[in-house]
Amino acid sequence: MAEAVRSGRIVFLRLISKLFASALSLAGILSCCDSVAEPTYGPPATLYFSGQTSSAADSSSIAGIQIQIASPDSSIDYSTSLSDENGQYQQFIENEFYPWPDTVRVIATDIDGDQNGLFAAKDTLLFPERDQEFQEFQINFYLEKE
Repeated sequence: MAEAVRSGRIVFLRLISKLFASALSLAGILSCCDSVAEPTYGPPATLYFSGQTSSAADSSSIAGIQIQIASPDSSIDYSTSLSDENGQYQQFIENEFYPWPDTVRVIATDIDGDQNGLFAAKDTLLFPERDQEFQEFQINFYLEKE
């Protein structure tokens, strides 16, 4: 009788240990999915955007144009800035969005109304490389008058 109890306990403990090991393995696999470690060496991962906003008619620079970097459907706004008095702009997407999205949309919109002239919005799609930590894009916008 004692032998039957002992073998019953061993079988029960083996079953519990297999279930526990399976649960821990599954938890480990699920916790690492869909995450990529940020780079821990060198400069921080950055997508750098710069350029100029100009009139398509006479190539004069346009100040006060909003430059927005967003997802292709504009549901995520990564960064927004305004062009300066020389029409220049600079923007960054820092490493909180690393690895980079497959596609980003850069949108130039005249938000100051009639102050610097009325210009139609313009956009372009860019395709950053997902695993390259630092990338630089120069985009010049030539905007049509409305």
